[in-house]
Amino acid sequence: MENTTLTFRPFTVSVPAAEVADLQDRLARTRLPQPSPTDDWDAGTPNSYLREAIAAWRDFDWAAAQERINAVPHFTTEIDGQTIHFIHVRSAHESATPLLLAHTYPGSAIDYLDVIDRLVDPVAHGGRAEDAFDVVIPDAPGYGFSQPLA
Repeated sequence: MENTTLTFRPFTVSVPAAEVADLQDRLARTRLPQPSPTDDWDAGTPNSYLREAIAAWRDFDWAAAQERINAVPHFTTEIDGQTIHFIHVRSAHESATPLLLAHTYPGSAIDYLDVIDRLVDPVAHGGRAEDAFDVVIPDAPGYGFSQPLA
Protein backbone atom coordinates (compact mmCIF):
# COMPACT_ATOMS: atom_id res chain seq x y z
CA MET A 1 0.00 0.00 0.00
CA GLU A 2 1.31 3.42 -0.97
CA ASN A 3 2.00 5.89 1.84
CA THR A 4 0.45 9.20 0.79
CA THR A 5 0.68 12.44 2.74
CA LEU A 6 -2.15 14.87 2.17
CA THR A 7 -1.57 18.60 2.23
CA PHE A 8 -4.36 20.71 3.69
CA ARG A 9 -4.71 24.29 2.49
CA PRO A 10 -6.82 26.85 4.38
CA PHE A 11 -9.85 27.93 2.38
CA THR A 12 -12.08 30.98 2.69
CA VAL A 13 -15.43 31.31 0.97
CA SER A 14 -15.15 34.56 -0.94
CA VAL A 15 -17.60 35.26 -3.75
CA PRO A 16 -16.87 38.64 -5.34
CA ALA A 17 -19.57 41.27 -4.88
CA ALA A 18 -19.67 41.73 -8.67
CA GLU A 19 -20.73 38.09 -9.13
CA VAL A 20 -23.49 38.49 -6.54
CA ALA A 21 -24.64 41.71 -8.24
CA ASP A 22 -24.64 39.95 -11.62
CA LEU A 23 -26.81 37.16 -10.21
CA GLN A 24 -29.18 39.70 -8.68
CA ASP A 25 -29.45 41.45 -12.06
CA ARG A 26 -30.14 38.20 -13.91
CA LEU A 27 -32.78 37.21 -11.34
CA ALA A 28 -34.44 40.61 -11.72
CA ARG A 29 -34.62 40.06 -15.50
CA THR A 30 -36.05 36.53 -15.27
CA ARG A 31 -39.00 35.96 -17.58
CA LEU A 32 -41.14 33.04 -16.56
CA PRO A 33 -42.59 30.76 -19.24
CA GLN A 34 -46.27 30.62 -20.09
CA PRO A 35 -47.80 28.62 -17.22
CA SER A 36 -49.48 25.32 -17.96
CA PRO A 37 -53.27 25.33 -17.71
CA THR A 38 -53.07 23.80 -14.22
CA ASP A 39 -49.74 25.40 -13.16
CA ASP A 40 -49.04 22.47 -10.85
CA TRP A 41 -46.29 19.87 -10.41
CA ASP A 42 -48.07 17.40 -12.72
CA ALA A 43 -47.17 19.65 -15.65
CA GLY A 44 -43.67 20.60 -14.50
CA THR A 45 -42.42 23.23 -12.10
CA PRO A 46 -45.26 25.66 -11.36
CA ASN A 47 -44.67 29.32 -12.11
CA SER A 48 -45.93 30.14 -8.62
CA TYR A 49 -43.06 28.08 -7.15
CA LEU A 50 -40.51 29.63 -9.52
CA ARG A 51 -41.71 33.14 -8.64
CA GLU A 52 -41.23 32.41 -4.90
CA ALA A 53 -37.81 30.85 -5.47
CA ILE A 54 -36.62 33.82 -7.52
CA ALA A 55 -37.88 36.24 -4.84
CA ALA A 56 -36.11 34.25 -2.11
CA TRP A 57 -32.79 34.36 -3.99
CA ARG A 58 -33.19 38.07 -4.78
CA ASP A 59 -33.71 38.78 -1.05
CA PHE A 60 -30.93 36.41 0.11
CA ASP A 61 -28.19 38.15 2.11
CA TRP A 62 -25.10 36.50 0.66
CA ALA A 63 -22.68 38.66 2.69
CA ALA A 64 -24.25 37.47 5.97
CA ALA A 65 -24.31 33.87 4.77
CA GLN A 66 -20.67 34.04 3.71
CA GLU A 67 -19.70 35.44 7.12
CA ARG A 68 -21.57 32.61 8.88
CA ILE A 69 -19.98 29.99 6.63
CA ASN A 70 -16.47 31.38 7.27
CA ALA A 71 -16.97 31.28 11.05
CA VAL A 72 -15.64 27.70 11.00
CA PRO A 73 -12.29 26.52 9.56
CA HIS A 74 -12.36 25.39 5.92
CA PHE A 75 -9.67 23.54 3.99
CA THR A 76 -9.04 21.92 0.62
CA THR A 77 -6.87 18.95 -0.25
CA GLU A 78 -6.12 16.85 -3.32
CA ILE A 79 -7.25 13.22 -3.34
CA ASP A 80 -6.44 11.25 -6.51
CA GLY A 81 -6.07 14.52 -8.42
CA GLN A 82 -9.44 15.79 -7.21
CA THR A 83 -9.75 19.00 -5.15
CA ILE A 84 -11.92 18.31 -2.11
CA HIS A 85 -13.21 20.99 0.25
CA PHE A 86 -13.95 20.20 3.88
CA ILE A 87 -14.75 21.81 7.19
CA HIS A 88 -12.57 20.64 10.10
CA VAL A 89 -13.35 21.75 13.64
CA ARG A 90 -11.34 20.31 16.52
CA SER A 91 -12.81 20.11 19.99
CA ALA A 92 -10.98 21.74 22.88
CA HIS A 93 -11.84 18.64 24.95
CA GLU A 94 -9.10 16.03 25.31
CA SER A 95 -9.83 12.66 23.72
CA ALA A 96 -12.60 13.98 21.47
CA THR A 97 -13.81 11.27 19.11
CA PRO A 98 -13.20 11.86 15.38
CA LEU A 99 -16.50 12.19 13.51
CA LEU A 100 -16.96 12.30 9.74
CA LEU A 101 -20.26 13.84 8.61
CA ALA A 102 -21.38 13.30 5.02
CA HIS A 103 -24.08 15.32 3.33
CA THR A 104 -26.82 13.97 1.09
CA TYR A 105 -27.80 14.96 -2.43
CA PRO A 106 -27.94 17.84 -3.27
CA GLY A 107 -26.43 19.26 -0.08
CA SER A 108 -23.03 20.37 1.11
CA ALA A 109 -20.93 20.60 4.27
CA ILE A 110 -22.77 23.83 5.04
CA ASP A 111 -25.85 21.74 5.90
CA TYR A 112 -24.14 20.97 9.23
CA LEU A 113 -23.27 24.50 10.39
CA ASP A 114 -26.01 24.49 13.05
CA VAL A 115 -24.75 21.32 14.79
CA ILE A 116 -20.97 21.77 14.75
CA ASP A 117 -20.70 23.68 18.03
CA ARG A 118 -22.89 21.17 19.89
CA LEU A 119 -20.67 18.34 18.65
CA VAL A 120 -17.29 19.92 19.42
CA ASP A 121 -18.33 21.57 22.69
CA PRO A 122 -21.14 19.57 24.31
CA VAL A 123 -20.35 21.06 27.75
CA ALA A 124 -21.44 24.52 26.53
CA HIS A 125 -24.79 22.95 25.64
CA GLY A 126 -25.40 21.00 28.87
CA GLY A 127 -23.55 17.85 27.81
CA ARG A 128 -20.41 16.06 28.96
CA ALA A 129 -16.83 16.57 27.79
CA GLU A 130 -16.49 12.83 27.02
CA ASP A 131 -19.23 13.28 24.38
CA ALA A 132 -17.13 15.75 22.35
CA PHE A 133 -16.15 15.19 18.72
CA ASP A 134 -13.47 16.45 16.35
CA VAL A 135 -15.59 17.07 13.25
CA VAL A 136 -14.64 16.66 9.59
CA ILE A 137 -17.29 17.49 6.99
CA PRO A 138 -16.24 17.09 3.35
CA ASP A 139 -18.14 18.29 0.31
CA ALA A 140 -18.68 15.45 -2.15
CA PRO A 141 -17.03 16.01 -5.54
CA GLY A 142 -19.12 18.44 -7.56
CA TYR A 143 -20.97 19.83 -4.53
CA GLY A 144 -20.36 22.81 -2.28
CA PHE A 145 -16.81 23.98 -2.79
CA SER A 146 -15.32 20.69 -4.02
CA GLN A 147 -14.50 20.54 -7.71
CA PRO A 148 -16.66 18.49 -10.05
CA LEU A 149 -15.32 15.08 -10.98
CA ALA A 150 -12.57 15.30 -13.56
